[in-house]
Amino acid sequence: MNIKHMSWQKLKSNIKSKGLILIGFGAIEDHGVLPMGTDAIIVEKILEEVSKNLNVPYLIVDISFF
Repeated sequence: MNIKHMSWQKLKSNIKSKGLILIGFGAIEDHGVLPMGTDAIIVEKILEEVSKNLNVPYLIVDISFF
């Protein structure tokens, strides 16, 4: 689950029990005809699946190159 959808209490509890948060970085940049967030979207989809398998929360950090 993305930590932006969790309460701080649930996040704290999850960190105590699992000891892990997945953090992904995705660029926001020009991709021609593709969305500017293509890199971040790909990273988020990967983290969603890994997060489900490991049952740990994740966070996406978007990095803008404008």
